[in-house]
Amino acid sequence: MLMTTWKLVTLRFFNLTMGRFNFCAKLLKSLLIRILIKDKSEKYMASARFFGWDDLAIDEFVETDESIEDESEEWNHYWTFDSTIKRRITELVRRVYFARIFARIVKKLCSEGKVLEAGCGSGKILNYLARKGRYLTIGCDSSFAATRIARRNCDFTLVCDINHLPFKDDTFHLIFNQGVMEHFEEEEFKNIIRECSRASKRVLIIVPSKTSIFRIHNPFEELGTVFFSKPKLSSLLKTVFPRTEVHYSFLSFLLSVAGYGER
Repeated sequence: MLMTTWKLVTLRFFNLTMGRFNFCAKLLKSLLIRILIKDKSEKYMASARFFGWDDLAIDEFVETDESIEDESEEWNHYWTFDSTIKRRITELVRRVYFARIFARIVKKLCSEGKVLEAGCGSGKILNYLARKGRYLTIGCDSSFAATRIARRNCDFTLVCDINHLPFKDDTFHLIFNQGVMEHFEEEEFKNIIRECSRASKRVLIIVPSKTSIFRIHNPFEELGTVFFSKPKLSSLLKTVFPRTEVHYSFLSFLLSVAGYGER
C-alpha cells in the first residue's frame, strides 16, 4: 500500500484547501509541520517529506513556484486570462464528461499505483482517479498557471518540460496524457514517448482522431493541432514500444484515439 489511510485523508484535505482557502491552507500546513515532522531543524518543502514524495525517486525536488522558468506563455494565457465563452464551454464539457471517460481508460490499464499525467492541464482526469484512493496521482505541466489549478485535483504537481522528466527510471506504474501530443511535431512526439517509456514501462497517449468533428471547427487551432488515424498513432508508438494497442474511443463519439505502449 502506497500510503496509510489517515495519511491519504490528510493529503486530500490539504490539496482541497490549497488555492481555495489560502488562510486555512497555511494554518493546516503549519499544523502538519509542527505535529508530524520530528526534526524541526530540517527545511520543510511543501508536503514532500511527509507525504511520500521520496517514493517517486525524483532526481531533484521541483516545487511549483513562479521562479521556475516557464516557456509556455500561450498556455499560461489560456489557463489564466482566457475567459471566453468558447473556453468555458470547452472546459465544462471536458470536466463533466470527457475527463470521466478518459479516466476509465486509465483504470483499465492500471488499477492502482503511481500514475503521472505528463501535460496535466487542470488535472481533471487525475481528480477522478484520486477519488478512488488506490492511486498516488502526480501531474506535471510546462504551464505554471495550469499546475496551480491541477494541485486541487491530485496529490502532487510540478512544473517541468515533458521532454525531460525529472524522475528516475521506472518510477511510475503508468504515464499518460490526453490532449497534449497533438501539439508537437513528429520528432518531438517520438522524443516525448521515449522519455515517458524511460520513467514507466507503460504509457497511454490519447489524441484527437481524424474522425473528430473538431476537424471542422478546432477550438485550439491557434496552438496547432494534428489529428491522428489509428495507423499513424500505432506507427509512432512502435518506434519505441515492442507491444502496442490502438483503438478509437467510442464513448468520446470517435473524437479521440487512444494508444497504449508497453516495453
